[in-house]
Amino acid sequence: MAAGTATARRPYSPSWIDRLTGWIAGLPIPEGVVYIAIALAAFGLLTAAQWFGGAYPVGQVKPTHAAVAAAIGAYLWLARRFNVAAGAAVRGLGPMLTVDAARASDLEYRLTTLPAAPTLILGLAVSALTLVRIALYPESMTRIDLALDPISLVLTTPVLVGFAFVGSAVPLKAASQGWLIYRITTRHVVVHLFEVGPLYAFSTLTSWMTISLIATGVTFFVVQPALTSDPVGLASLLIGLVVSVLVFVLPLSGVHGRLVEEKVRLRGEINHHMEKATNDLHRAVNEGDLASMDPLNKAIASLEIEERRIERAPTWPWEPETLRWVVGALMFPVVLFLLQLLIQRLVA
Repeated sequence: MAAGTATARRPYSPSWIDRLTGWIAGLPIPEGVVYIAIALAAFGLLTAAQWFGGAYPVGQVKPTHAAVAAAIGAYLWLARRFNVAAGAAVRGLGPMLTVDAARASDLEYRLTTLPAAPTLILGLAVSALTLVRIALYPESMTRIDLALDPISLVLTTPVLVGFAFVGSAVPLKAASQGWLIYRITTRHVVVHLFEVGPLYAFSTLTSWMTISLIATGVTFFVVQPALTSDPVGLASLLIGLVVSVLVFVLPLSGVHGRLVEEKVRLRGEINHHMEKATNDLHRAVNEGDLASMDPLNKAIASLEIEERRIERAPTWPWEPETLRWVVGALMFPVVLFLLQLLIQRLVA
């Protein structure tokens, strides 16, 4: 009965990827083993199809195909890691949350669970586009060393469709969690300029979402440089980089604005007290009240120390190391692209 009540209180049904990764997490074996097994199965099917189709000799393997297969398992693993980190981040807010326990549980559910219908529709749409691209542009298959004979296509197509179906859910989860982080931190959190530690969990989550999206996208261009000549592939990479930046920055922009407002408010208070203490000091000087001057000087010095502390307080809730990791991840594909251009010029 308790389980039924808990289910009835859910705002919506969970998506297929949350159900699947949740089920895998409940198995009596490590989750990583299952995701690796999924990747190996996809790689085996993809490689066997090319051997039978004569795309390359039996016994040879292609890094591109390993990357496609590995991405299927990695996408599922990332979705689960995002959920675990997001749930821990909400629970870690503790008394900073301005909602009751029931509402906090609802927020955690929304943050860690995609709705079923939109996730399924997006997955089917991306899968359909993949099938259309295979049918209309078979050269896109040969560009990544895939055979086009009927038997190979029958074996290869399910892997590519699975890659598209699973891969569509991870950016959707990142976007959904980013939006919800923005709403939680702007509507349901008490912000103090000097107590932002619990918010670092959100920046850690968004940074890893950003780095993961970049890493999975760039991997394909590293193992298959020919993709840079594919308009769809290149556009996907560029869009992915833009989305990655937004996933890191936008979710935290709301709390950044609130921290800026808090800093302005505290500055105003300091200025008010500083003005009063300065006026009192001037009065003491004019009246020759030497006994009051020393305490007033100490008060002004204390206010100046507090002012400097306020000025140094960060208004973005992330650690410097987190920002450096994200900037490094963003610069990597740019450096890689420039190196590729340089090598092409030197070889030409």
